[in-house]
Amino acid sequence: WRNNKENLDYVKSYAPKHPEVQHLRILLHGPVGAGKSSFINSVDTVLHGELRGRVLTDGNLAEGSFTKIYKNFRFTQESDRNSRYCFSINDIAGLEDSQGVHVDDVILALKGHVKDGYKFNPSCPLRERDEGYNPSPTPQDRVHVLVSVLPANNQVLLTEKMKKKMREIRNMASELG
Repeated sequence: WRNNKENLDYVKSYAPKHPEVQHLRILLHGPVGAGKSSFINSVDTVLHGELRGRVLTDGNLAEGSFTKIYKNFRFTQESDRNSRYCFSINDIAGLEDSQGVHVDDVILALKGHVKDGYKFNPSCPLRERDEGYNPSPTPQDRVHVLVSVLPANNQVLLTEKMKKKMREIRNMASELG
């Protein structure tokens, strides 16, 4: 309990050091059904000390990714509803062998080019002329932390194609620092 309280206190008091960044933007990526949206609900639950379910989830993997829209989730402080934590989490459609989010869309999100509310198109990645494209991202629009979410059970099989996609995304994140 002591370590958990220390960790929570650290999260509550954290502030980014860059003057143009008000909060760290965390992007979750991984295969369909790995638990990206559920993770966001878990973070919300821990921060508020009560069960939260702000992000919709679905365990039906046969229909592909339940998350279709790029969404940024901010978290309010428990003590002051007008005050927010200095991080946010972006939810994104899951990776699949032939459908799901395109690797190019995840890379554009890392660079800050994907606007909040963009609806992913499984047949075509986001292009510069599309409405959901941010042509000039600020440091605040860019992703600062990439988190790979993998299933803890064997319900989701990580194919070589999905591993390759995740490796490509991770390599780009590394190049971006």
